[in-house]
Amino acid sequence: MERSNCGSKKDTVDEAVQLFPSTGSLAKNVNVVDLGSALSGSLDGNVYAYVVASIWGEGAKFVQRGSAPNFQGGIITLCTCKRRMRTFRRPEGWRGVWIAGFCGTKARAVTSRQALFYLMQVKDAYESHRDLWKALPNSVRTAKTARVHRLGDVYEPRSGDDPFDPGTYYPPVEKHSHASERWPDEWREDMKYLVKKTRRHTALLVGDRDGSYLWNSPRFIYSRVPHRGQKKLENLGAFLAELKHCR
Repeated sequence: MERSNCGSKKDTVDEAVQLFPSTGSLAKNVNVVDLGSALSGSLDGNVYAYVVASIWGEGAKFVQRGSAPNFQGGIITLCTCKRRMRTFRRPEGWRGVWIAGFCGTKARAVTSRQALFYLMQVKDAYESHRDLWKALPNSVRTAKTARVHRLGDVYEPRSGDDPFDPGTYYPPVEKHSHASERWPDEWREDMKYLVKKTRRHTALLVGDRDGSYLWNSPRFIYSRVPHRGQKKLENLGAFLAELKHCR
């Protein structure tokens, strides 16, 4: 499974981790034990699985120290990591697809196996952060904006005509996970990333509120030898067959 390193450096100050939801549909889908029953509807839709390298083990829990997946505002979004993967389809082609993120080596304090951290079905996808910003409810923008939050994954547009020009967006807050001392301009790639061969910008993925799941401790693990790269499965049935209940 393909690794994602977004925001993987451990922080020790305010907003060092994303908070898990306490209310709403997404909160009800935290630490689901019977995933098969929860996914009682159609098992259609490809599944893209990868390793989220920004998940750390802290005590007996997982914590997200990166900006993506971002589960603030009651919706999971994937807008700042997995850029290459998100160019595999045009925005409209992502609807109905499932994204699965497994813990990596930084979570070994909790488990030595690749445990499932999140699963979401894509409800909507957008070509630019400007389009995404316009589409999101104000409460979700407020919770996810990189202009305010160090782990925010949505960039607020300002004046300018080119939605892929970083100069047409407000820069992220100081010490944002994509504006570190080592990579101070990484955030710009979140807007302008382009695969020249296909001429595709990276799609910005928004999960379905009811079709998204989070785990802050091990419930399901990948049952085979750990993958280093991204893995694509034909449908949810094939994906569930590769999971093992660990409790």
